[in-house]
Amino acid sequence: MLHIGAKINFRFLSLILVVGVLGVTSCSKEELPEAKSTPSAPSTPSTPSTPSTPRDKCDEAYGPEQEMTLAAQREFKDCKVVLALDFMQIQVYDEFECQPHFKRWDLERLKIASSYIREYLEYSIYTKLENIILSDRPSFDKDAREQLVRVLNTIMQKAQFEYEVDDNTAIKLENMLRRTSHDFSKSSQMLLFILEKYKQFGFDSSRQKIKQCVSAYAENRLTDIKTLSKRSSLYAPDYIGDISEDLNAPFYNLGSAARTKAYLEQQFLRARVLADYATPFVEFLNNTDFLNNPISKYWKSTLAQLSMKQEFADPNSQAAIIDDFIINNLSIMTPNNCRDLIMKQEKYVLGMGLFSEKQNLLQQQSKFHCEKKNNIGQTTK
Repeated sequence: MLHIGAKINFRFLSLILVVGVLGVTSCSKEELPEAKSTPSAPSTPSTPSTPSTPRDKCDEAYGPEQEMTLAAQREFKDCKVVLALDFMQIQVYDEFECQPHFKRWDLERLKIASSYIREYLEYSIYTKLENIILSDRPSFDKDAREQLVRVLNTIMQKAQFEYEVDDNTAIKLENMLRRTSHDFSKSSQMLLFILEKYKQFGFDSSRQKIKQCVSAYAENRLTDIKTLSKRSSLYAPDYIGDISEDLNAPFYNLGSAARTKAYLEQQFLRARVLADYATPFVEFLNNTDFLNNPISKYWKSTLAQLSMKQEFADPNSQAAIIDDFIINNLSIMTPNNCRDLIMKQEKYVLGMGLFSEKQNLLQQQSKFHCEKKNNIGQTTK
């Protein structure tokens, strides 16, 4: 298998038509030439040593150069340019298949895929094919695109990487998500660029497979982050209602008003960390035409609600509402007053996202504890 990750050397040289002689200039591989300027081209390949090399296709298609029309001579030279492109030299391919349990997209391989795309774009500008619809382009351009998609699919297949994690089970998920989120924040824009060019070049079937793979990958990581929020016992104060027989003893171990406030600040900071992990995945999904699943809508709402509280101090944000609920309802709940307080919970309007989910769970739990305590009291009487 050819090592796709090898360093790529572009051989773009400007083509100067003076009595059929090619001049040589250099071209940067980092940025595309501007459309208004004359772009440079790959160097014309040397005469092939054996008749079986791919470079014979131009000679077979166009025949002796001296017998061609001027238009055919131009196409012949463009055909030779195509065969000199770096991605045209690769001859071993993999089909793209989405791996079920991979943890990251390898940035270096994505850079290689992007560089091949830019090489094709530079060639299409040089040959003046960029404004011609794909179906009307010469056959050598179709060959180039067929070769390009095979190479890109190979790279995208190899770009799906696993992490080697040596941590114990208790912290493995957090460490993996921290690293995965950081890496995806760097690679997501490149993935969007690659998907956009797949669409532009007519690679619809392959684009659909890769788009579904990346979207499923992003949503799987969002599911992992939600799982981490449960493991973190976020907004889950300790229930201590069974410790005391005192009917005025609190259900939850939240303590004084100052202690409850400190607890809520700590929970919000933890929620913000989880939201930071989720952000690059949500942003990627927002920039695709992929139909978002409930998990992506869940985190999109969470990020919006968090921003409403943190940036705008909005008392109507779900993050502020759960604070009010815990301070003025849950923290003072006892067997004697729980029925009245549960009736007052109806005023809280819940939405979608982490904060509403946690508050809904606490309301259901407090209702259960209240019913249990009152049933026990009635049985005792």
